[in-house]
Amino acid sequence: MQSLPEAPRGRSRAALVLSDWLNENPGESVDLLCDRFTSRAWKRAIAVSVDAGVQDRIHILPLRQRAFDETDWWRCKQGRTGFVNGYLILAFHLLGGTNEPEAKERTAQDFAAAFGGKERE
Repeated sequence: MQSLPEAPRGRSRAALVLSDWLNENPGESVDLLCDRFTSRAWKRAIAVSVDAGVQDRIHILPLRQRAFDETDWWRCKQGRTGFVNGYLILAFHLLGGTNEPEAKERTAQDFAAAFGGKERE
């Protein structure tokens, strides 16, 4: 088992890192672990971002959600939120979204500016 370099945030960018690594290591394959509600979005991001010759070497393994029971996900808030978020992410990728917004660490000044208040000392 090998660990890949830290991938940037965003499915499309992570898929590109996987693609580069697989091109450098022709005999290897990758198991991509994700939750069940986002596995379709991962498949779509890989289909759009990765070369066809490498796609068959990326195996998506959706894992069972441990925070709630997936057989009756609609009975808890976490399940409903996970389901809705999974389909929103999938819709983003189906509608051609490949460049997710860059995520960055926020500072106290960023939060103060966002809420129009002054930063506390």
